[in-house]
Amino acid sequence: MADGELSLLEKCYFAACESDTSAQNYLRALLNGYGNGKKREELQKLLGSFPVYKGYGYLPYERSFRDYGGSMYFEREENKPNNNMILTLRFFDGQFAEVLDKGLHKSEALGWTGTFMKQGIALFLLCLYEGQWNGKGIAAMAEKAKSAMGFSAEEYPNDTCGFEGIGETDLSCQLFLQWKSIVPMSSDIRNHAIKRITALLEKRTAGIMDANRRNYYGECAAYIAALGEARESMGEMGAKQKLMTSYKDAYPRRSAFWEEMRKYGWIDMNRK
Repeated sequence: MADGELSLLEKCYFAACESDTSAQNYLRALLNGYGNGKKREELQKLLGSFPVYKGYGYLPYERSFRDYGGSMYFEREENKPNNNMILTLRFFDGQFAEVLDKGLHKSEALGWTGTFMKQGIALFLLCLYEGQWNGKGIAAMAEKAKSAMGFSAEEYPNDTCGFEGIGETDLSCQLFLQWKSIVPMSSDIRNHAIKRITALLEKRTAGIMDANRRNYYGECAAYIAALGEARESMGEMGAKQKLMTSYKDAYPRRSAFWEEMRKYGWIDMNRK
């Protein structure tokens, strides 16, 4: 492809993100020409052009609508990402500490549906995980993240240099790995994220058990398995089985919960 054509294609990616600022369009622009330098700053300014939603006054790129590009940006009223999408965009922009603080902050164990908590934990676990998404827990996180992002392989048939013909999950994995190479997470944030997620899942699981919400056992098991898989991928030997067994020991009478954990790879060494 000639340089002029590539430049035009890059502009098209940016225009798509500008008119429909979703995580998928943001990533497509970031991975196709807007990953560094002044072009990266253009994407960041685009994010900053949105109003600061109630409760999210921390956003570092806050600007008024009138300030973006010298134009009245607010006239596109239909392009209004909700709070969860705004946080997802900040995550992909590398604002990890802020998203941990403002997105994974819910103190209650229940009432997570509709909040950023579930998709946020899934995104962080995918980022922490090293390697292909082969584990059952991390694969479940990938599905949650894809759903939250509205990701579709149909949107990428002409942009996937080298990835043509692979399945949607494999494609999203490869794109995610590309993104990680552009927007790395520092070791201190990684450690902070592991500790925060570990504490959140302990509280969440306890709340589910106390309320006898059996329909959420499988969801809890998926997150626990994914956390164990992420920790193993980061070098903690046997982390998944140790973690899942600790949950079995914490809830010795919840056989239905054990069964859900088995679906995500827990091995009950005492089972005959």
